[in-house]
Amino acid sequence: MDKEFLTITEAAEFFGWSVQTLKNRMAKGVLKRGIHWFKREGEISVRFDRAACAAWIREGKGDGEERGQVVILMARGYSLKSVDR
Repeated sequence: MDKEFLTITEAAEFFGWSVQTLKNRMAKGVLKRGIHWFKREGEISVRFDRAACAAWIREGKGDGEERGQVVILMARGYSLKSVDR
């Protein structure tokens, strides 16, 4: 049985990203606190909701992608959008 909540290392593996990429997406608000990840007061570690993360992947809007467009995240936090697919 899969765990309901994932550690940051497990979540990075779930998404297929490095831990640093996952942290960057958390910091940018791509993955939202209280929806995708949680941190209890007084604790150091965070936990990710597996179901919310799976839903985020299914939506296809993970990096700000809008329907019908391809979005490329750039290093300094902005994104490039292509024409409609």
